[in-house]
Amino acid sequence: MKPDTPVRGVVGSRLHIPSGKMTEVTNAAHTLLSQSLPRYETLPAGQVPSAGEVVHLTGRASPQFARESILLQVVKVEPSSVDASRGRSPGRAGWLYLTGWELDHNRRHRTERTVLVNAAGLLVRR
Repeated sequence: MKPDTPVRGVVGSRLHIPSGKMTEVTNAAHTLLSQSLPRYETLPAGQVPSAGEVVHLTGRASPQFARESILLQVVKVEPSSVDASRGRSPGRAGWLYLTGWELDHNRRHRTERTVLVNAAGLLVRR
């Protein structure tokens, strides 16, 4: 497509792309597509996320995230009250309280949260 070429839009409207904007859009798309996507892996049994790690919480971690998953940057990890009353450390607990920052789509801190999650369902960014 040549710069400043009219492009058909919705219901016959016309949109003009300025010559400099097309180059900016192409460069931005190339930058986004050339970056590798982060990998999220399940934690091995007995391990818990460390402070600062980003975890992807899905329905496997807790039913509350079945429809909409979130990213959480971990600040603190504690065993659930049931596991704590039985003397289990976070590494041996089945359920964990994670305190941290929910991240938005740009990975900025959105809100601080404490969530109860199944340790076996955690996906950690590696």
